[in-house]
Amino acid sequence: SMKSLLPESVQRRKKMGFTFPFELWMRGALRPEIEPVLLSKTEQLDGLVSQKAVEEVWNDFLARKISWSRPWALYVLKSWLNKNLS
Repeated sequence: SMKSLLPESVQRRKKMGFTFPFELWMRGALRPEIEPVLLSKTEQLDGLVSQKAVEEVWNDFLARKISWSRPWALYVLKSWLNKNLS
């Protein structure tokens, strides 16, 4: 047990959430990985999502108009399609 090592205030406090800094990563270290995937055409998406729309989402993210979740979802989808259906 950790009771003897942790102060009472830590033992009794409510759970705290934790979020990963996706926005910082996507603007920084992950940008060289994400940007080429989003800006290149993915044939499997033809008729479902236009490449122009994907590029607009990325540009809106870079302009701080939208959060990280939409471009991240498109990145994951396009990466999966490129890996599994190419």
